[in-house]
Amino acid sequence: MRYQYLTSIHPLIDQYIDQFIQPHSIVIDATLGNGHDSYKIAQKMDHTGKLYGFDIQKMAIENSQQLLNTLPENAPKITLIEDSHSNFKTHIKEPVDFIIYNLGYLPKGDKEITTLAKSTLESVQAGLELLTDNGKMLIAVYHGHIAGQAEKIALEEYLQNLDQKAFHVFKQQFINQKNSPPFIYLIEKAKIRVE
Repeated sequence: MRYQYLTSIHPLIDQYIDQFIQPHSIVIDATLGNGHDSYKIAQKMDHTGKLYGFDIQKMAIENSQQLLNTLPENAPKITLIEDSHSNFKTHIKEPVDFIIYNLGYLPKGDKEITTLAKSTLESVQAGLELLTDNGKMLIAVYHGHIAGQAEKIALEEYLQNLDQKAFHVFKQQFINQKNSPPFIYLIEKAKIRVE
């Protein structure tokens, strides 16, 4: 495998996908974008897995569907949902192993349409409830724009106050890059111990 310099967070995201996704996983891509994360995730899964993808933009759903249609026959069951990720619980009634967010705006789309602090926080709260024991949530935060700055502040305040016995919250970031480089939160839901 060719080495990739860590000049962006995408190789890190790919590493987490490789580490945590199993053939039978149940996964939510909370911000579909153009479907690239969903495609990578689905490649790690087989027909026993399930993948739910959310986006409020019809263009994102269509672009993602076109890409996901190229998967082999043994692909997981994929459900794309044109709705806010804050409405997870309206559409999903089962425990989930992994949830991924790439916050911000649709690449090559309208930069005025972005994820927002209020709905993102509602989504994260709902997602943490859906996670299985030892389930993981990965959030890529892009804060080089006004809405992203508000998301960063809201998420930081919320996540740093989660009960450490219930959740393990890890932050990974570049510290020598200019222009508000993106960073990652990785949250693990702790396994509940029966006393």
